[in-house]
Amino acid sequence: MLKFHTEKEEKNFTDYYQKLPPELIKKEDKYKEHSEASGRSKRTRVYPIFQMVDALLIPAKEHIACQKGCSHCCQKPVSITLQEAEYIGFKEGLQVAYENFEFFPKQDTSGACPFLKENLCSIYDNRPYNCRRKVQFDSKERCEQDLESAEIFWTGLEMTLMDISDFKVSDIRHAFKIKK
Repeated sequence: MLKFHTEKEEKNFTDYYQKLPPELIKKEDKYKEHSEASGRSKRTRVYPIFQMVDALLIPAKEHIACQKGCSHCCQKPVSITLQEAEYIGFKEGLQVAYENFEFFPKQDTSGACPFLKENLCSIYDNRPYNCRRKVQFDSKERCEQDLESAEIFWTGLEMTLMDISDFKVSDIRHAFKIKK
């Protein structure tokens, strides 16, 4: 269940959710079964999840405060599954730090995401699930003030990601071997 922090946030989310096509909601609900039946490798099952999140967020565009160059959420902890890291590593030419993936990783609040460059995501097209789903349904000011916002959870997609990653997770700051 979503917890809303302001009336505007609740109204914008409700308006967004009502615009979601019912067939897309049904597809997301059954996503894990569909993904398992696809016969695809674990790594190649990640990109369709990213595509599904993007499709689910199309109706949200007019209801969210997020804009290009806004990077407040990039300062927060970001969990990434092992399979997402392998996919992103493959696409971006990065080496995965396998030793940093575990069942319950510690959240890292030690600074910005390593992929944040000049307030833009340098891996935007390949950004992880948790980055894709973090949207602000209220105002830019709530982000600037570091206030909580409702987070969207898509059970079918999340169950699939966790399942194909054997529940191994890391913070994005530790998921890759990046020279600083």
